[in-house]
Amino acid sequence: MHLSGAFNLKLMDGDGTYPSCSRNGEGEDRWEEERRGEGEEEEKNKKEATSFPDWSCEKAQKRAGAVREEWRISETGPLERRVRDLLGSNSLLAATRMDAVDALRAFFVFASCTILSVTLSQSLRSRFVPYGARATSTTESNSNPSPSESSWGSPVTRPLDYLAALKVPHGYFTQFYIASVLSSIFWAVQLLSRGAAFEAVATRIRPERLQDVMTLNQILLCWALVLVQGIRRLVECLALSKPSSSQMWFGHWLIGIAFYVAVSVAIWIEGAGTLLAHEYTLDHIKITNVPSLRTFLCLPLFLFASGLQHDCHFYLFSLKKYTVPAHPLFNRIVCPHYTAECAIYLSLALLAAPPGEWVNKTILSALVFVAINLGVTAGTSRKWYAQKFGEESVRGKWNMIPVVY
Repeated sequence: MHLSGAFNLKLMDGDGTYPSCSRNGEGEDRWEEERRGEGEEEEKNKKEATSFPDWSCEKAQKRAGAVREEWRISETGPLERRVRDLLGSNSLLAATRMDAVDALRAFFVFASCTILSVTLSQSLRSRFVPYGARATSTTESNSNPSPSESSWGSPVTRPLDYLAALKVPHGYFTQFYIASVLSSIFWAVQLLSRGAAFEAVATRIRPERLQDVMTLNQILLCWALVLVQGIRRLVECLALSKPSSSQMWFGHWLIGIAFYVAVSVAIWIEGAGTLLAHEYTLDHIKITNVPSLRTFLCLPLFLFASGLQHDCHFYLFSLKKYTVPAHPLFNRIVCPHYTAECAIYLSLALLAAPPGEWVNKTILSALVFVAINLGVTAGTSRKWYAQKFGEESVRGKWNMIPVVY
């Protein structure tokens, strides 16, 4: 009894009634009103803290912005906050509003535009575009310029001639594929160990680009294909190359090295969100998964194009001397091995497409570079064949892409 009375007293309201049992539910109404009032007051305080609708004070408006930013950051994860901090602290990225993905795409596009710009000028094209046997032919055709065209007599062309004279052996092509293989191995170690280089790139990607990304299977497949491509081309350069004194401009060599290093990053950069989400080991590598329809269609394209390209390279190596190729692949195309190279990168762009996308835009930008660079070289090869073997040797042939070019 004593305990029951004490308990009842605690439940009694100030006027001695029991709120939960009072007539007409007055206690319940009062509780509801109090709760509603507290909610309205909290909402009002929140609005005043963030909007200051009636304040003209600049200081108050700045405080409101700070509060909004505080609440926005508190709702994001630690990875997104880190990415935002790094993007904000990097003055170059912040000034250009670019992240690592944008920078990589910009490199491919800039290199492509540079090549196109050089080809538009006859003066630049003759100095910097041809290489190997094509460069020899061009040099012979321009060996007797008129006095007014003498390059050393013009202060404008003198620096160009100096740059054009900076050449490296044509055999340095092998270094492209050494760079490709080493870069692939380097990034494999970085991705598995979450190394400093991987962190430096991955944390400079905007948070919204870490959402819809490549799957782990896509990253592994495309990485393996790029490694296989690099190894195959390296073996071909070592086994299917003849001694030659031909040269190429050092700019070709620098751009080639930069391209293959950049491709080794492009192959996984749109899957950085997947790689950051979990720590992966070799145990996660599985080849028993059923391939997707995209893989089922595009992987054979990669393999078929690689086989055609190897066949072309082996045939050209087998020629006793450089003559008009009689291989069936060369019947309708001047440079079918360049066609195969474009098909290889097209298959990679399709295989690496993130969910909901048709292509991987970063690798697509690399494909644009490949198509422009090899397209210019194919055009030069056509002129070289016509000069050396006559116009009949290239009549009715496409330079590189049937029906298109």
